Amino acid sequence: MASDGVVLTQDESGAKFFQRVLREAVSAFPRSLGDAPISQSGKVFKKGYGDLLTRFEAARVNSPQRLEIARYLRGATASALGFSRGGATKSLTESLKESAPAPATETRAASGQAGHTLEVPLDGRVYRGRDVLQAIDTLFNDHHLTQRAADGLRWLVNSTNGTLDLTGQRFALLGASAELSPVQTLLDAGATVRWIDVKPVPTTATPGPLIATRGGDDLLANAHAVLAALRDFAKDGPVHVCLFAYAPGRSRELLLAGVMEAMVRELGPAVVKSVSTFISPTSPREVQP
Repeated sequence: MASDGVVLTQDESGAKFFQRVLREAVSAFPRSLGDAPISQSGKVFKKGYGDLLTRFEAARVNSPQRLEIARYLRGATASALGFSRGGATKSLTESLKESAPAPATETRAASGQAGHTLEVPLDGRVYRGRDVLQAIDTLFNDHHLTQRAADGLRWLVNSTNGTLDLTGQRFALLGASAELSPVQTLLDAGATVRWIDVKPVPTTATPGPLIATRGGDDLLANAHAVLAALRDFAKDGPVHVCLFAYAPGRSRELLLAGVMEAMVRELGPAVVKSVSTFISPTSPREVQP
């Protein structure tokens, strides 16, 4: 019997699920992915996972069907996720349509002047304020930023004159305690932050208010309560939603990514103003036309 919470409906491990879905994608798109075969052996797949995935993704991004393949993978993932309760499991998509009361919260009031000075540490120097433009030029010229990323960062510096003020903006951070979470930056800039995490909130006073569930939030075990918390946080209008939750082992990274994506789709634009997520900083690359 599956434990209560978000599960893989076929009772697979994360590795077996991933291997199966990639093999099915190759079969579904043979002309695009035929040169990126996925081994039938689980042992071989695990051992050569990095090389296999690189070949698969290289074939996908160079295919005219790259978006169709991405949608296929997303759909396959969504259909493999369920929510188990009391021994009964239904699809996660259907389960999230069930209503639940919003959890009780506590708020840490704002304290201090809002305003975060933009800064980038680079090559032994910290660029601050409008000087960040120099760092952006260096990163772009060294091929660490695409043209669009550089243009976006330059716009940010020029439109804020180097100091970010997010007073009145509202951010819900799923996985707020993640190592690369921008929670401190957002609070320093005066944003209102909804902390969603199993870990307790930091105690440092900040210019932006911080709202958290009493006792914390568990995305896998109490997904419906988290969904209700997001709706409650957005009762005055759509909010920015940041998907940062991660936990290794027992397929949790896959389950967390899946449930966060499913929540965003269930909530829609009535609640979600924008979506932010991480791309692994351990594997940067430049992709341009």
